[in-house]
Amino acid sequence: MSRGDRLAEVLSSLAAARLEEAEVYAKTGRSRHVALSVAGELVAMNEEAGWAVRAGDRKGSFFWAESGEPRPLAGWPRPAGAPLVLAGPELGSPWTEPRDFEAPLLAERESLALLHAIDRELASELPGARLVSARLDDGASESQLANSRGLRVAWRSRLAALRLEAVGPGGQSTTLALAEREPRRFAPKALARRLADNLSLAASGRPPEPGPADSLLAPAVVAVLLAAWVAGPAGELRGPVADGLTLVDDGRLPGGALEAPFDGAGAPTRRRVLLERGQPVLAAGSGPFGIRRASWRDAPRLAPSHLYLEPAPRVSVASLLARLQRGHYWIEATSPVATGAEPGAFRVEVSGFAVEGGRARAPVAGALLTGTFQGLFEGALALARDLSFFPLDGMVGSPTLLVHGLRARPAGNG
Repeated sequence: MSRGDRLAEVLSSLAAARLEEAEVYAKTGRSRHVALSVAGELVAMNEEAGWAVRAGDRKGSFFWAESGEPRPLAGWPRPAGAPLVLAGPELGSPWTEPRDFEAPLLAERESLALLHAIDRELASELPGARLVSARLDDGASESQLANSRGLRVAWRSRLAALRLEAVGPGGQSTTLALAEREPRRFAPKALARRLADNLSLAASGRPPEPGPADSLLAPAVVAVLLAAWVAGPAGELRGPVADGLTLVDDGRLPGGALEAPFDGAGAPTRRRVLLERGQPVLAAGSGPFGIRRASWRDAPRLAPSHLYLEPAPRVSVASLLARLQRGHYWIEATSPVATGAEPGAFRVEVSGFAVEGGRARAPVAGALLTGTFQGLFEGALALARDLSFFPLDGMVGSPTLLVHGLRARPAGNG
């Protein structure tokens, strides 16, 4: 029996149980897990299959998931959750599957060579530094979804996730998490340089002078702030924002790690513009995001796929640094973003450099950057062209951002 026939059989069973709205999702995948640690090398190959059901009506619903192939159950759960109304087939814009979806998983020897290369480059960049742990998960999957409204779609995905933890000669530590659609995109020298920079800042940086100052925020810092803003209760802007900001979520971003023709509910993915040159774009009642599934085990939810601030193609980071006469260039977030009692307020520990006259003068570490999300969007002065993405809640990206109005103080000052 084909996978499509199995989904149809499950839908028939759900219809017989008088569940008006029903959706069946099935996913198969294979992945290679490779790790380096003080204990040595670890390699594992995994193959997995699972399926999930959402079903109910306008009064309630349930979510069901289990491993293996889809099959009818003798008795389906009783709808007890939120009401459910599914969408029918929708015609999306044409999409061509990227050629690297055909790329095989990185072989065991290649995977280990990548991790060892990062370790060697790190020792070259910063003598005495080393990787404490390194993990590469490289996977490919196939998904199929059908529902009671006639929707029938199938798509493939490809994703490689890399997590690194390093220590410096003085015992300082740093971590780095990245994701690409294909692991051959990871550049050992660039990754090692970023780890070495973070370790050097942690070792030699001094706390900042407290007070407001203009800030140059590297993509890694802006990305964690965007992710926290979307996830928090203050995900609305209550006033004007900078004219130059365009904020986009795009499920089929060319080259994006999560690029796909359909979202987790089978709707065609598309580019959604949340802000265009500082002005809200989406009409009232329309969702800013599509449906995303973390895995077949997880209930689908509204979430970003590739959420990012559009870059300024002709603006270099160096030109923005030259505009900063007195302030800080924050290159890394060293703690999760925390929200405060004041609506929309945030604080995050960062490291970087004190800047005077457009030049980085001294390393700064142990700094607490504070402000509000409204202030972040209002105070944006300029964007660079160096758009980079990070695996947060989905892929969240930004170019370097010059912003006015944030405050920095030593992290230990409460």
